[in-house]
Parts: sequence; structure tokens; C-alpha cells
Amino acid sequence: MVLTKEIVYKAIRDFFTSNPSPLVIFGTGMSCAIDVDFGMNKLNSQLQSEMPKKINGQKELEKEWNKVVGSLKGGIDLESSLDHVHNSALISLVVEITGNLIAQLDKKYSYQILNGTKVWPATDFFMRLVDGLPESDRKLHVITPNYDMLAEYAFENVGIKYINGFSGCLIRKVDWSQARNSVSYLEKIIRNNKLQNKANEFKHIELHKVHGSLNTFFHKDEVIEVNSWIHKPPNNIERVIITPGVSKYEKISCFRKELLEKFDKAIEIKDSFIFLGYGFNDKHIENYVIQKLINQKCHGIIITRDCNKKIEAILEKAANLWLVCKQESNNFTRIKNKNYEDWLFLNSKSLWNIEEFTKEILEVNL
Repeated sequence: MVLTKEIVYKAIRDFFTSNPSPLVIFGTGMSCAIDVDFGMNKLNSQLQSEMPKKINGQKELEKEWNKVVGSLKGGIDLESSLDHVHNSALISLVVEITGNLIAQLDKKYSYQILNGTKVWPATDFFMRLVDGLPESDRKLHVITPNYDMLAEYAFENVGIKYINGFSGCLIRKVDWSQARNSVSYLEKIIRNNKLQNKANEFKHIELHKVHGSLNTFFHKDEVIEVNSWIHKPPNNIERVIITPGVSKYEKISCFRKELLEKFDKAIEIKDSFIFLGYGFNDKHIENYVIQKLINQKCHGIIITRDCNKKIEAILEKAANLWLVCKQESNNFTRIKNKNYEDWLFLNSKSLWNIEEFTKEILEVNL
């Protein structure tokens, strides 16, 4: 069957109508749309520039780091090259350098996004989704491996309510029950001719930052959230961010309760999925979702700038998954679903750009 624009628009709009409360996963692509320095290339250069100065004269660390450098010179990507890092001291330095880089970028863009002079590209998209949540399910589960806080600044700027599981004052700790109180209210209703109070929730986002965040730290044997430490943590305070490489799985196991407990439950209950700027490089995030897309034929949409072999492999097996991405030779759109013979090329639209996608596809829908 030949794929047409009419088929695509109807199918994707039907997805949003039929699935008003999907699970959304967004990745680095959403941050790179603000500044490409949020991507792996900048982190690669920053690590290679900063690490030698920090480990100078420490033979064991130098030996391990040299394996990373040799791997990079051999054309291996940064994530795979960092698999050579096992020493806990070296892991801490990778975390420090990574955190400092993202913190510098965060400082550059935080106020611009908060005051609206810079727009995080998925802002309107999330506004449409939250506004369209059904009364029976007033929370949108959103998952991201990003450390930066661009999404949070955007949500604050436009008034999207969100919680991330932390509760407290200057120092916040994981307590989903208390966090949920911040989006709860009592609604007055009449029942049996009597005025009564009914507990309800504002429509909101539950944000799961599964690789930690710039404002999360390990202090006194627990994970805490402190906004005043974002750009310059106190000495000997380590950020809780899960950096690339095989060591991330060990780190995740250490902080599984704080980072993944609610995420696991959200994945389990959802049967429709949206991926924004996500490259499918984190097995612990997407493996169960991929199984649901393939084996249970759950519905999903991938909206991303660039396709890759991992995405193509999933697309070949998942009957109800759509891919919207950039054409290889220009900035226009190509769209694919396994039930159709070939790609649909749209030579006047850039629907892989989430801002344009929102205006073109969702403006008549939500």
C-alpha cells in the first residue's frame, strides 16, 4: 500500500485522539535544538580537554583514560568508548566534567527560557497534551535521560504544573506522596443534596529524570535536590547524574529507588508512547517499551531530527509505530510505518521539528 499525506495526517491525528494520555520520552535532541553543545560532540571535546589536567601524574587513572582516548581515535563513539571507565575516581571526574559543562549551558539559557525570550521547542506540544488530558487521568508521565533543566524552565514559564517526586523546602527529598499534594486540591460538589469536598488533581506532568539532574546530589547517604547548588556545588558534593558508559548501569542500580521506581510503574501501565529527539541509546529506558510496541502492538510515534539503525530496526517490527524525521538530503520531512511500502516524502514541511509538528498536526486536534 502506498503511503500518502492524507493517510499520515489522519493516522497521527487519530493517535492523539485515541491516546490522550500517552507516555512521553524526550532526549538530547530537545536540548540540542537550543544549543548543539548539549550533545555528545561537545562533551567529547570537553572530556578530552579537561581530563588530562585532572589526572596528571595518577598513573592508574591515566592508563584507564588512555584506553578511552585510543577508542575515540579508532572511530568508536563516546558512549562506547567510556565503557573503558571502571575506576570510581575516574567515574567521579567524568561526572564532574559533564555536570560542569551542562551547568554552564544551563546558566546561559535558564533565564532566557524562564522569561520567554528563548523558547524550548516542545513547550507548545506539552501544553497541548496537558490541556487535553482526560478528567479520568489528569497526569502526563514524561521521561527523560537529560540532566539539564530546560524543560522545567519552560514548564514554569507557561504555567504547566509538574512534579518530579521531590518534596521539601531548601533541601528536597524523594517523597512522591508529598509531591503529589502540590498538585492536589479540594473540589466542592453536591452529593445527596449536601455540599461535600472531593479530592482532585490539577492536570499536570509527572517528570521522571531517570539519569538524574543538575540539581540532584548525594548528601548524607541520600539523594537530595538543591537548586542553589546547580551551577557550583559545594566541595566534595557529587552530582547524581548518570554519565555515558557501562558504569552507568552500576550507578543506576545504586540510585534505582530514587531514579527508576516510579518510572518502572509508569512504563507498565501505559500502552501508547511518544518519543521526541530520542536516539534509543539507553536499554534500561526503552527495552520494555520496545517489547510493548512489538509484541503487544502498542501505538507509538517517534519525532526526531535524524533516523538511525536502532530506530529502523524497531520500525521494521512494530506494526503501529510511526517515524517522523528529516530527509537525508534536506531539511524537509520523511515519514514511515511498516505497513506501507515506502517512505512518504513531504518536501514543503519540517514536521521533525516539534514546533512545526505541533502547529501543523495538533492545532485542529487538541
